[in-house]
Amino acid sequence: MTEPLPDLKLDLPPLLTGRPVVPPDTVQTAARRALDGGGAEAGHLFWSCDPDQVGLALVLEPEVGPDRAQEMLFALMVSCGDAIGSVGPPELAFTWTWPDRFRANGASVGRAFLEISPDLDGDGAPLWLIAGLDLRLRPYPEIDPGDFPDRTSLWDEGAADLGAPQVIEAWSRHMLSWINRWEGDGFKPVHDAWLFRCNGFQKDVRLAGMPNQDGEQGRMLGLDETGNCLLAPAQAQRAPATRVVLVRDALACGANVVPIDDVKGD
Repeated sequence: MTEPLPDLKLDLPPLLTGRPVVPPDTVQTAARRALDGGGAEAGHLFWSCDPDQVGLALVLEPEVGPDRAQEMLFALMVSCGDAIGSVGPPELAFTWTWPDRFRANGASVGRAFLEISPDLDGDGAPLWLIAGLDLRLRPYPEIDPGDFPDRTSLWDEGAADLGAPQVIEAWSRHMLSWINRWEGDGFKPVHDAWLFRCNGFQKDVRLAGMPNQDGEQGRMLGLDETGNCLLAPAQAQRAPATRVVLVRDALACGANVVPIDDVKGD
């Protein structure tokens, strides 16, 4: 088992409580286990001690229904983009595809995740949710970058000076700022900021990994009011109704939307 680094200390905002996670345990598993055992609450941030990656999972207790609670996935991703932009090199193009895949200069570098409690309180809000991410920080030791051009790390893309603590600390500040804005202004600011970095927005795309729909093509028109993907058929003789692909369905099967002209694949 990998031991945590003794000098790995996080400077988190006062509203967050750091909970270190020792590999091979994952942050999502650790957070869920703590919730199941009554040992986690809103504001607990589980972070990985693995120096080769950035792993974090934030526990929240939403006061909205499940459809609106899923908006935290997009707030988390926008916060990650802002964090990388503030501590990473200017030449690093950090983008994503719907609903949860991160990219660095076009290649896959990690993903976000969201888990929402199936149990609701008396007002119809989930009892908890876990929003988190995994980013590859250092190169994969067993992989020659030329063999897998669709996979990369932040270091491979020019961010060799970055450490996991820098990214997590920057993300935590941006995340709290975006949550505050979301509470005051709703999803629209998050929605617009997410689309700004979306690789596939207003492009012809295909669904990858969606059962019974894998390879289906369309044009990504954007997001609806809670983050579901709006697709119009790529070719149609008439103007059909816009199709809605649900976030929860895509997350459940690991599907994502890939631009058709994307030479680096899924």
